[in-house]
Amino acid sequence: VSQSRYGRSGFSGVVGLSGYSGYSGRDGNFGGASFDYTYDSGILAQDPGLGNIRFNSSDLSSASQLFIDSQDDSGKDLTSFLQTIDDSTSDIKGHFKISLKTDNSVYTFFAITGTVTNNTGWFTVPVAYVNGSTSLSNTDDVLITFARTGDKGDQGMSGFSGYLS
Repeated sequence: VSQSRYGRSGFSGVVGLSGYSGYSGRDGNFGGASFDYTYDSGILAQDPGLGNIRFNSSDLSSASQLFIDSQDDSGKDLTSFLQTIDDSTSDIKGHFKISLKTDNSVYTFFAITGTVTNNTGWFTVPVAYVNGSTSLSNTDDVLITFARTGDKGDQGMSGFSGYLS
């Protein structure tokens, strides 16, 4: 304690304690462009119908094609988007995840393996199963989320030749 000409100075206050750190949040969802669709359990290569998606196999782990209507459940036309999802110059054009709208812990993850075909009003997307659920139920309300792969990088320079001694 010090004294000045006006009187004594007060004591310094106690430094407060820091609070506890909060808990970590849950991992975020798969990033990309998401659209609301309805799963159709049919397997024929035809227009799945307004707002519907289907595969060429009921066992999703063996599916090689996704059939997706050009309009989602709300009637939004996605033709422009669907025509560009395979524009990557990489062998794997992108990925998509299909999850139940009411329970995102039920999902299936696919790679887009080739060129998307516009069938006028619906599209055929070549796919390869990556992981997740191997089946969905007819009329499940689902979200499909697309993420495009970046373009293939330029080839690097060749290395120098070695010397023989």
